[in-house]
Amino acid sequence: MCDMTSTDSRDVFSISGQRVMLTGAAGGIGRATARLFAEAGARLAVSDVDGEGLAALVTELRAAGADVWPDRIDLADPDAISAGVASATERLGGLDVLINNGAVRAIGAAIEVEPDGWDRVLDINLRGVFLAARAAARVMAEQGSGRIINLASQLGLVAAPGRVAYVTSKGAVIQLTRALALEWVESGILVNAVAPGPIDTPLLASLDRWPEERERLRANVPMGRFGRPEEIAAVIMFLASPAASFITGHTLVADGGYTIH
Repeated sequence: MCDMTSTDSRDVFSISGQRVMLTGAAGGIGRATARLFAEAGARLAVSDVDGEGLAALVTELRAAGADVWPDRIDLADPDAISAGVASATERLGGLDVLINNGAVRAIGAAIEVEPDGWDRVLDINLRGVFLAARAAARVMAEQGSGRIINLASQLGLVAAPGRVAYVTSKGAVIQLTRALALEWVESGILVNAVAPGPIDTPLLASLDRWPEERERLRANVPMGRFGRPEEIAAVIMFLASPAASFITGHTLVADGGYTIH
């Protein structure tokens, strides 16, 4: 992987040829990220538990000429994560970037959350992120370079009622990012996170059934609108590019100002 010492101004944001693994690729932010990275010339290993959505994404990207490989991975399964990273590394001939995007949401009052529901959210959103990062770091350490980008959330920085497991998991991802960055920096691995605010994805569209809740959420964004998946994909691409070669352990918040008040 190149950095600013070996890159001229024309290539400072280029990710062409990078070998990238992306989890949660079939969802809103994941799909937008896969499209953007493919258009920029990255080679992709994309994964998701949604096999149908993943197949549709791969068909779309390949039709556009992208070099992309699919792998159905359940992030609640440690063995599947290890196998998925190994498969991506073999298919791509190495691994330059891991984008830990896969996650689940859960809504429910804290006093009513069942242990199994709590465990499922933490298993996927936190343990899954850690295990994928660790597997990727073993590959990257041998190469002497790599980028790991974890998807956190603005709800990892501020709380919200009825989302205790999700909020906890995303706050932990931010701290995990710092810890891994510190441990792996000497191996040439940069670890950062992105914390999106409310993004206009199919998940957010489900709030159309509750217009008052949707409007309340929009009102909390100083920019007065929801973000677009493509805007988060661009932030992820920045952190994967040579332009971010002196950044590690950082959480880049892209929330339209949600967390500033």
